[in-house]
Amino acid sequence: MKFTFNLFQKLVLIFWGPALIYILFMVYLPIKYVKYNPKTQLNLPEEHKQLLSVVQEVEASVKPKEVKLAVLKTNPFYKESSKLGISDTQSLPKTILRLSSIIQMPERKVCIINNKPYYVGSVVEGYKIYKIGEYYVELKGPKGRVKLEVGGVLAL
Repeated sequence: MKFTFNLFQKLVLIFWGPALIYILFMVYLPIKYVKYNPKTQLNLPEEHKQLLSVVQEVEASVKPKEVKLAVLKTNPFYKESSKLGISDTQSLPKTILRLSSIIQMPERKVCIINNKPYYVGSVVEGYKIYKIGEYYVELKGPKGRVKLEVGGVLAL
């Protein structure tokens, strides 16, 4: 017996054939699994079962404390810096040096720090420019010798 299908029948068979098989297995397998494999029980040692029961009792007995929003006067997740022992003067650096670029001129190099041009020997915020390299500037100051790279930031 030979079957002949037109184009529409072939397309329906190509699409719906795998879809029907998929649906059949998605319905059949859970029924088979529940039928032959009822809810599985854990086979734990006795010590673990006791520990599990204690944990379940603790979880059942501890309930989170509910606080109404109207009762809150301050944010419980925010601590003021004075309570933490940090003074306001310690929180932020006083000066920031930012090296944005280095320009090579025929007679000397120029570095741009905080949007101002500086040369070797210039003083910036107490730091003397010791050397200007291709991608960095070396500074000498109260904290010693410091290397500042292009795009870098130095907090004083």
